[in-house]
Amino acid sequence: MKIRPKIIENNSKVVIPQLENEIHELVVRYTTELALNNVGTYSKIYSVIINPAIKALIEGSMILTGGNQSAAARLLGVSRGTIRHYLKKFFGRFDVGVLPNKHYEHLVRKSKLKDL
Repeated sequence: MKIRPKIIENNSKVVIPQLENEIHELVVRYTTELALNNVGTYSKIYSVIINPAIKALIEGSMILTGGNQSAAARLLGVSRGTIRHYLKKFFGRFDVGVLPNKHYEHLVRKSKLKDL
């Protein structure tokens, strides 16, 4: 059985409490583990946690928008330059087009996001 997340819109701000709780639990677990094992400084811990999250957001938005950088930027609420920066950082190039990922294929078929 799939559980649909409860999405709350309040003053044009979207909140997904389940997502916030899951992220909180993961961050606490990983930062504690990294700190207990004396892995780097807190600035390194920050990048260890933030970079995979940003990469997943960029990848997901590019897939859902059919590789359209401008639409991906609008979807995430960032500039196209930010999208291009992270495409270069995480994928080594700006023109990655649609990133293949079977986890998103059903969403793209059901969604109108690629037409943003």
